Amino acid sequence: MRTLLLIATASIITACSSTPAPPAVPPSDFSTKPAITGKGYAQTVIVQDFPMERAALRAWLEDGNKVVAAMDGGEDFAGPVDAVYFEGEWPSTGATRRVELSDGHFVLEKVLSNTEAAFEYQIWNATNEVGKNVSYVHGIQAFEPLSDSETRMTWTYKVKPNAGFKRPFVQRFVNNQMQPMLSGALTTLAEDAQDLSGAASTNAE
Repeated sequence: MRTLLLIATASIITACSSTPAPPAVPPSDFSTKPAITGKGYAQTVIVQDFPMERAALRAWLEDGNKVVAAMDGGEDFAGPVDAVYFEGEWPSTGATRRVELSDGHFVLEKVLSNTEAAFEYQIWNATNEVGKNVSYVHGIQAFEPLSDSETRMTWTYKVKPNAGFKRPFVQRFVNNQMQPMLSGALTTLAEDAQDLSGAASTNAE
């Protein structure tokens, strides 16, 4: 019985994985944001150290939206390419935007809170095949000072399946697609920050 259930579940996920066409009208109704709950997530945590003081790092990352710019889509997942801003001034608490993906699809995003220590946000309403299995993403980027010139960023990426039985499959998607994309973005940014730090040190001599 368990084997039959697993086969049936896999069949449902496969049936839901066909790629839909991009919407003729991009989504813009932010009242559809799901309530955040505390259980049932598929998630990953990425940790990256940067050779910059915390306030300087936060300002540098926000200038030009560097984190999004550094994200490349995975083999079966489109990465972000553009954004349209709606309410509030991004990345202030409560600000909203619609992110366009490289496959022509969209997601909606809202800043839940933005303090000196952490940036928290929610993503939902994915119009591509991901939206068939995922209700929303709850992301938290925490910034911990390690010294006067070094900061540790811990990015917790929590993906909520739209049905409990889908969690193992969504976790596989997170492990195989999301984690490499997020980790790759932070590695690239850390290398850029190291180059800037090295150039600044050279110029100061």
